[in-house]
Amino acid sequence: MSNKSGQLKKLDPNKAKMLKALEKHLGNVSMACADAGVGRTTHYEWMQDDLTYAAAVKELKNVVIDFYEQALHDRINQGSDTAIIFALKTQGKERGWQEKSELKVEHSYTNLSDEEIAAMLESKRKEAE
Repeated sequence: MSNKSGQLKKLDPNKAKMLKALEKHLGNVSMACADAGVGRTTHYEWMQDDLTYAAAVKELKNVVIDFYEQALHDRINQGSDTAIIFALKTQGKERGWQEKSELKVEHSYTNLSDEEIAAMLESKRKEAE
């Protein structure tokens, strides 16, 4: 967000204060609102009514994700098994690093149409997710 200082100068001072609080609290709206003295409803109204403010909040989300990614990389470099497994399961799927689900069918569906069976399977698949 620091590279957007020109945009912050154009914003209402309360909005700029809220953006700084969002950055400080890594996007946590409740904590940022308390810190900036802004109501949650006001923040969400600003998001709808002010495209510049909404864009700055969206950009801030990218900054927060960058922070989390760096923290994950730090844990990987420290040898954290959990961090390594998480990274592989999210980034190494094409190499087989993913959770696999199995669907166990316990009923006979011989009296159902193909469409009914497909709908039931889709419903079970969604439950498994």
